[in-house]
Amino acid sequence: GRLWLLHEQYEKACEAFQRATALSPENPKAHNRLAEALLQSGDHQGAIAAYAACLKIDPSDGHARHFMAVLSGDTPASAPEDYVRGLFDEYAETFEQSLVQNLGYRVPDTIAARLSAALPERPRFKSLLDLGCGTGLMGEKIRSRVDHLSGVDLSENMVRIANGKQVYDQLNVSDLSTQIAADGDQHDIYIAADVLIYVGELSGVFAAIRESARPGAIFAFTTEDHIGEGITLRASGRYAHSASYIKDICSQNGMEILDHQTVDMRQEKGEMLRGGCFIVQTAAGAPRR
Repeated sequence: GRLWLLHEQYEKACEAFQRATALSPENPKAHNRLAEALLQSGDHQGAIAAYAACLKIDPSDGHARHFMAVLSGDTPASAPEDYVRGLFDEYAETFEQSLVQNLGYRVPDTIAARLSAALPERPRFKSLLDLGCGTGLMGEKIRSRVDHLSGVDLSENMVRIANGKQVYDQLNVSDLSTQIAADGDQHDIYIAADVLIYVGELSGVFAAIRESARPGAIFAFTTEDHIGEGITLRASGRYAHSASYIKDICSQNGMEILDHQTVDMRQEKGEMLRGGCFIVQTAAGAPRR
């Protein structure tokens, strides 16, 4: 069933997972897989019923809770950590082939190019924290421009692959805000490449950077665009942020937007997904709150 799902053969995936739930009715993962296939096939009511069956067995299941919110039209402040961790732990081995080769992923190249364009006077940085580093795609792209490169990710499997590339000086398995605070004033640049789409409400991350970053530090990140106000949780399970939301949260944290471009990110369902690429700067010598 998983193979059919990966190849977008949703009807066959649904049939396979329906057999799995019949054979193992007390297995929450089987109901979860069925719900995912039904959702992708467009059967939202069937997906809701399957997620409800999963949650009846395991009320703590983060994947089911997250997509019940999607299907209910809710926008919780963030995705459950166990959902994000499980998603990328499972995805790690095929991540780069799927994203780079199949979907034309170009965010690391875009961020590197926008940093050069927005900050020609800063060709190098002393210490970078790659937030949600994944398998190290951003690290590989930026390594030559930093003296010290750290990465953090919730997924242990992703970090293991990144570590194997021998690009990073330090890697940690942790959530973003915890690692930012733990590192203190070590970094003069932070990058979140295609990561904040899993965070949702960004006040915690921005506050952590404001409190910890060196004066005048850079924060480069991408978002999926929300045409409206605030943030929204999309059918994909990812968050989208409005430009006005980013502007407001930067202002609240004493950060200046140096560069904002709408850019191509990757293919999704046969179309190019576009989003925002932001280069912002923390206040130089501002008192910390």
